[in-house]
Parts: sequence; structure tokens; C-alpha cells
Amino acid sequence: MGKVGRLTDEQKQIHELARHIIKELDLNRWNEKYIYAPDGSGNFLEFEEIARRTPKNAADLRFVVSNILRNHVAYVHTVKDRGAGTWYINNGRYYEQTPDSTIDLILEVFSYQYRRIMALVDEAYDISVQSTISANAPDKGADPDGYFKYVRELNKAYNEEKSLLFKEHSALASTMGSNAGWSLKFAREIAPSLLVPEDVIEQDDKNYLVFDDYVLNTNKLVRMSSPLNFDECIEPHRSTIKVTRALDWSLGDRGILDSDTDFSLAPTFMKFLYSSICYDMDTYNPNNPDQATIDMAESLLRGLAVSIFAAPNVSRAWYGIVGVPASGKSVLTSVVNKMFEPYTVFASNRAVSAGVSPQSASFEMNVARDARIIFMDEIENKLDDATIKRFSGSSIQRTEGKGKDSEQWEVQGILFLISNFDFKFKVSDDAMLERFKPIFMNKNHTAREKDPLLPSKLWKERDGILRVLVRALIRARDAVREITGSEVDFDSRLWDVPDTFWQSEYKTSLEEEHDAVGAFWEGLLRYNAITPCQSKSKFVKVSEFQKAFVEYQKNNGVRASDVGGNECRDRIAKMGLLTKVSNQNRIKNHQLNPNATHLMLQFARGMLENPRDEYGNPVERDKVSGVQALINAEPIEEKEEVSVSN
Repeated sequence: MGKVGRLTDEQKQIHELARHIIKELDLNRWNEKYIYAPDGSGNFLEFEEIARRTPKNAADLRFVVSNILRNHVAYVHTVKDRGAGTWYINNGRYYEQTPDSTIDLILEVFSYQYRRIMALVDEAYDISVQSTISANAPDKGADPDGYFKYVRELNKAYNEEKSLLFKEHSALASTMGSNAGWSLKFAREIAPSLLVPEDVIEQDDKNYLVFDDYVLNTNKLVRMSSPLNFDECIEPHRSTIKVTRALDWSLGDRGILDSDTDFSLAPTFMKFLYSSICYDMDTYNPNNPDQATIDMAESLLRGLAVSIFAAPNVSRAWYGIVGVPASGKSVLTSVVNKMFEPYTVFASNRAVSAGVSPQSASFEMNVARDARIIFMDEIENKLDDATIKRFSGSSIQRTEGKGKDSEQWEVQGILFLISNFDFKFKVSDDAMLERFKPIFMNKNHTAREKDPLLPSKLWKERDGILRVLVRALIRARDAVREITGSEVDFDSRLWDVPDTFWQSEYKTSLEEEHDAVGAFWEGLLRYNAITPCQSKSKFVKVSEFQKAFVEYQKNNGVRASDVGGNECRDRIAKMGLLTKVSNQNRIKNHQLNPNATHLMLQFARGMLENPRDEYGNPVERDKVSGVQALINAEPIEEKEEVSVSN
């Protein structure tokens, strides 16, 4: 005997819907509803009434079909104003996308059942004819000619009546039975009656997380009062919840969370966090973490919690997970991804890399359109500030997929960038720096310290980890309530944790390390290429400064394309020295020294006289970087102040 093939999930859905249709169109129920009198006498309705009640055309049939399928099938427009859409079938937990061919098969089941129902009409006529013959025909034995004449005339009359009354019904049944392509056409005809607006899908997706066993109402969760009774937010699966994705695990036990702690809920996970998160190795102690570690862990938990439970009501934050190899970064991202897929995505780091074309960035970020957590791994290059700010600001994006037109969508996810190195971006941009939430994982776990079973242990703790995140969400919510007095205000303050040295210290170091404009400016001032003056009529062209700065960056290994065109202007503006003269950007109250039109370029290219190394020894000119030349060059003697024209 050959093996019996196992049904696919899609086939199971079709079978389940088929059983539902057959049940809804059960012949006995149809008899009771459409054929027999409602008084329970067992008498037939008048044939006119049967004909009136029975679907006779596509419009009638659409009504019947749509009512039967309403809580099982949904049709969603995916491309506005084009009439194109996507079919979804309720699989018992959520609405799963299905091809048109599946709808064809479902309607074929309906077609078969409807043709059987029309056979009932024929049967009802036959029974009625026989009943009339028995009651009114001449005696067959005494008057056979009269009997057969009566039967012929009665049958003729009944057939004429039936043909007239059920002409359209029969044509519809015949079409359904003979035309193999009828269902495709009919699917399109009934689609409008089963249409679920896209905003309904989007709203339900915001308000619910679907598990194998229950549905978590995140809208209630965000507003949950103390004590934190999880039961208040748990609902059964139902077809009226129009969600198109679900988590692939069970929610598990419920109950009140107030009596629990993060460690009691997920001990392995919390121990893993405190053994991996580390800013200063001198104070590293996983069993007794310092306040910086505790605050970083809290910041991370709040970010993950708000991403999952409160999206897309999030804004103005992006996380940078920085750490040495073997510090636990991949373990963290993998367990979060496994728990919350399909709400997570790993996007290419090219999307946020400086120098990548807008079209390429658009294509790479298209995968993040429905994600709540957007991971990007192995960040090494300088970041594209504009892209980071767009995707950390809950803004509307327009991206395009492969072979598809661009589409507009709302960002609901938070960026989590992972790197072994400090992130490089324009720290002079306050918005960029303020949104940055650094998480340090600087403890390198040796082979002996690593637990090969850790991923599986964390997966077993998923119920507890979920509840840890719920607690973090509530703490974030309460912090917002304390600040704003609002119960629904979700903004950047959701990430507020006590201001600690690691945040300010790291951001200060970033500013010092990455503020190339400031370094170039200070060098020019130090060596008198630019001198301050009190005259309000003295200016330095920003365009000349920008040109020299580009050369300075190129001489220090930075591609010209990575130097933002507005970087100089923005930095000068931040210093309060930007002005406009004749509609051109100028640096006010500063002047170039006499005969030094090209002096900034000389600085930038490392062409100063007498370059020296850090020990004061002469250095060959071709081995001197622009930075070292600028720092170690002999200061230029001050000369008499001379006015510089615009």
C-alpha cells in the first residue's frame, strides 16, 4: 500500500471551510428553510414562494455566499485604486493569505452543494405532482385513458410552471456545473461583499498579539491597572479579530504579576543580561551589577517591550548594541527573533550605511515595513544620519520591493543596530544623538564560560521573558504617566531611565571622536589660518571652509561622498557663527589671514612646514596625516589684520 499523504495547512483550511459550507447548506435545513411550510405541517410551500426564497441569480447567490463565508474569508485591498487585492482564510487563529485558486476550490464546494439543492426543487415538484395525481386523477383501473391524459396534462402544466418559475435558478445551477471557470469570476463578484478595509487589518494588528492558545489584547495591556492581572488582557481566538500574523507558541499560565520579580519570572534570561551587559570591565560583576548595568538592561527591556506591545506608537529612539565578539549579542537577537517572529526582521546594514544610494536604501528597508523590531547586524561603516532619523521618527516612508512599485507606509518598528565597534555618525546633529540609546556588551565570554545549551534554555523561558517585558512596559508607561499625566502618551520618554555616567560619558566621547568639523576648526584657529575679530564686516565663506574640510577628511581616509554637504554649515550654525551675506553662507566675526586664500587647503592636505611626530622628531612629509600635520606644525606668526572681501 502506498503512503497516505498528510494534508498541508492550506488543504486543512479548505477542508474545514468545505465542511462549514456543507453544514450551512445542509439539505435538511434547506428543506426546512426554503421548501416546507414553517408551521411544521410538512406541507410544501407554494412554488412561487420556493422560487422567491431560493437564490436565482448571481446577486442572490453572492448574498448567501458572503453571509456563509463572512467570518471565514476576508478580501483585503493591497494596491489602492487598482482593484487588486488579496484573499485571506481564517485558520482558527488568524487570517492567512491564500491564493485565488483556494477560493476557487471553496466556491466549487458551494457550487456542488447548490446544484444538489436545485435537485431538491425537482424532487419537491415530483412529490407535489404525485400527491396531486393521487388526490385528483381518474381511477387508473376504471379509466386508464383518462388517467394517463390527466397525468400528461398535469406534468406538462407543472413543468411549464417550474420552467417559468425556476428558469434563472436552473440556468445558474447549469452554469455552475458546466463552466469550470465560473468560480474565479464569481470570486471577484463576491469580493466586495467580503472586503475588509486595510485600516481594519492595521488597527487589529496594533491591538492584538495572537498566540497558539490565546489572544493578547495589547490595547488593554498598555492601559492595565494595578495589580497587574494578566487575565484582563487575555481573550479567546475569534474570527472577528482581523489579524494576519501570529506567534508560533502558547501564552501559557496567566495570573497576577505584581508579586513576581524579573528574576523569578525568567532567571536564566536575567542572569544572561547581567552577565553580558557591561560598560566598564573594572566594575563588571554579573552577580552584583553596578547601576550602569542595571540601567542599560532596563533601557533595553523597555525598548523591546514598547516595540512589541505599543507599536507603532513609538518614536524618536534607535538602539546601538555595541560589544566585543562572543559577548552574547547574537544570542540576544536570536532569542528575541525566535520569540516574536513575524514581528521582527533582520534588514541589511546597507540600508543605513553612508554613501549607499537612496534607491538601494529604499529597497533594503522595504523588508521592515511591518516589523516592530528591526535588527541590523555587523554595522561597520559610517551611518547615514538621514536614514536613521527617518526610521526612528515614526514617519511615513516610501519604499519599493523587487519588481514592484513604491508604496507608502508608516514605520512602526524600532531600529536595533549591532556592532563590534563604536557607531560613526554626525554627533553634531542633536536629534541623532538624543535618539541614540547605547547598550554595551563588553564582556568576552571564553569557551569555558559559554553554555552551549543557553539558546534552548532561553527558549524554554519564553513565557517568563514575555512577562518580564510586560513588567518593563508597565514601568515605562508609569514613567510617562508621572511626567505627562496622560495614560496614552507614548513618546521618547518611554525610554527614560535615570541619567547615568555611561550615557553622558559615551556621548561626550562620541562628540570628541566624531566631531571632525570641530577638530578642523580648532586647528585653523590654533595656527592662525582663521582669526576671530570684532569687525562685523569681516567674514569667511562657508563654501571655502567646506572645500578645505572635504580635503581634510580625504587626507584622513574619509571618502568625499561620506562628508555631508551640510555638515560644516550645521556645525557653524550650532556655534552661533552662521550668517548670510548676499544670500551666501558666511562665518561671521572671523577672517582669513593675509595672503592665505589657500591656507586652509594647506592645512587640510598636511602641507605645513616642519611636521613632527608625537615625540618631536621630524617626519617625512608623505608619511604625515592631515591630523598629525595640523597638530604638530609650527604655529604661524600673527600678522596685521587685513580686511577680506566677500
